[in-house]
Amino acid sequence: MYESIDPSQGTAPQMPPISPWSHGGVPQPQSSWPGVVGTISIVLGSLGLLCYGCNSIMTFASPFVQNFMPPEMQQAQAQGAVLALNIGSYCIGFLLALLLLFSGVGIVQRRRWGRTASIVWAFLRAALAAIVLALTVILAQDIADQTNQQMQARGQASPFTVTSDLVILIAVISVLLQLIRPVFILIWFNLARIKDVVATWQ
Repeated sequence: MYESIDPSQGTAPQMPPISPWSHGGVPQPQSSWPGVVGTISIVLGSLGLLCYGCNSIMTFASPFVQNFMPPEMQQAQAQGAVLALNIGSYCIGFLLALLLLFSGVGIVQRRRWGRTASIVWAFLRAALAAIVLALTVILAQDIADQTNQQMQARGQASPFTVTSDLVILIAVISVLLQLIRPVFILIWFNLARIKDVVATWQ
């Protein structure tokens, strides 16, 4: 029991501080998943910047470089709509890789905008994959013809001829692989317990 207050003393006695441990409370450990998910996004974003950046530069620079090469060393290049598809997918992929890197930094630093940026990236990446797949199906025969011409120009003896069906099959497999990360991001960041954790971030 606490001692009674003596009016002559003027102040009440101080109550002892209550420790959470006295009621069995245990400090909640900080979630470790932001470091894992964010780091993977940073790594994939960095690799994307490198790959898409190099492909974009090579696609733009290759025609100019070949002008200084002997005719026998020049290689056939993508032309027309196929070239436009390659350039467009590389450039947009570079920007999306930058967004993925940016979102990964936000997640690692436990910022709410990291979740928002990740979800935006997932939607845009899925949309790009769908658009590229649709255009690949439309241009499948042109892609197959140009691929065969490039292999013949290089003097490569191929055991088979690239067909439009093979081009579409490869494109479908590629899209399915590209959708793994976006689908995971959309599912993960919409789980109730994950949204509760993100709500505590700055």
